[in-house]
Amino acid sequence: MDSAFITDNADSWDMAEGSPFTDLIKVLLQHIAGDAAAGKYARNPFSSIQVYLRARVIYNTIQDLIEEVETSDNADWDAFDKYTSAIPPLETILFEFHGINREDQRNTILPSNNGSIQEAISFIHAWEDDRKICMKVLRDLSGEVFTVLSNDARKHVVAEYETPLLSDDRTIVAALNAFFMDDQLNGQDIDQQILSEVTTGIRQIGGNLMKFLTSPPPVRSGTLTSFPMANVVIPIKTMMLVYILFAMIQLDTILPGLWDYLKSSTIWQATKEHVQKIRIHTDTITDIKSKEDLEELEQEWKKVEQLLLNGDAICPPLSEMVELLQLAARIPRPFHGRSVELIRMLYTLNVYSNNPADNATNRRPELRRLMVETIDALTPASQVTSDVKAFSASSSEYIKLDSELTGVLTKIEEAFETFNLSNELPAMENQFNDAVKVDYDHFCLMKNNLSLDV
Repeated sequence: MDSAFITDNADSWDMAEGSPFTDLIKVLLQHIAGDAAAGKYARNPFSSIQVYLRARVIYNTIQDLIEEVETSDNADWDAFDKYTSAIPPLETILFEFHGINREDQRNTILPSNNGSIQEAISFIHAWEDDRKICMKVLRDLSGEVFTVLSNDARKHVVAEYETPLLSDDRTIVAALNAFFMDDQLNGQDIDQQILSEVTTGIRQIGGNLMKFLTSPPPVRSGTLTSFPMANVVIPIKTMMLVYILFAMIQLDTILPGLWDYLKSSTIWQATKEHVQKIRIHTDTITDIKSKEDLEELEQEWKKVEQLLLNGDAICPPLSEMVELLQLAARIPRPFHGRSVELIRMLYTLNVYSNNPADNATNRRPELRRLMVETIDALTPASQVTSDVKAFSASSSEYIKLDSELTGVLTKIEEAFETFNLSNELPAMENQFNDAVKVDYDHFCLMKNNLSLDV
């Protein structure tokens, strides 16, 4: 490690009182120091401390220059120009860094496991964004506007910045390795061969990463310019993604449909193939990788990410579907048969829209509205008098209900077109028409057997 690397010790947290001109910088530094001490930079603790310590060096150097100007008998333009030029960019850098202290950190270094795939994966993106900001901020703090302040300031702010970033990465990888140390999913209804390959691959990735992160980095001219920092990002993201998959399957509160989906061959085959590619990548992780190679791995990662995100669209059973199934038994002839067929069609749409693989989950709100309309149309049919003497197929009530149910059929047919299920419509329409005929024929037979007018 470079000797200029700033260590975390009690003295280095001291801060000069400062002048009113630098009050904003002082407040930002105090907030960052407090947040770091409280563990709020859980994803990047080492980098966060370094941002504070290096910015504090600049802040204290600015105070020294201000004092030089105030105590000088001559117009010390050089000191004045240096510190006034440094203050605006230092404020900007600290504002940018302070923005990564978000509530979603929750003092944890691994994704949350509360049942939301979206929330868990958003953690990965936040981690990656925060890492980029930390790298940018530490690099910006070594800018010329700060290095010219003094030789002492220069020595500290140009110290290599990769080491704290790699320390942050090492902490996360260690936590992931500890999780994958156990055989988490043994006994689950998952292809055991694929599970074994995924688990083995992830462990190899974790081992390669730790070896890479703990090896002395190659130093060139006091900085790690030759160190392939970008190589570690996609393997860590992959470990986090597989962590989410493993953790979600083990949740006691997971929806049955989501549980089955996450254990499906589609998910696991894609995961296995991606893990294999990342394992090969980490086998040569010390090599400089091309931008194109890293982008290709990123696109592969996004494919697995989307497969997992599709699982969030699996919804609990629509209460309207339950109500429709229960309503059917209360509808007498001459509307019972056609009502059953309408419900059967809606059930087909319900099953289809609840399967992430069919890419129709976003249409469930539309389906819910259609179910409500169907319930509104079928409810009057359930209230038709059961006294056949008082009801006839030629009555205005029959004609009205017949028209309303036909209108419901039209809307359901349109939904089949929208859901790209039009190929299933002809058979279901035939069943509906047959049911209408049975409704009428059986109603007429009943009337005839009782010698009543139809």
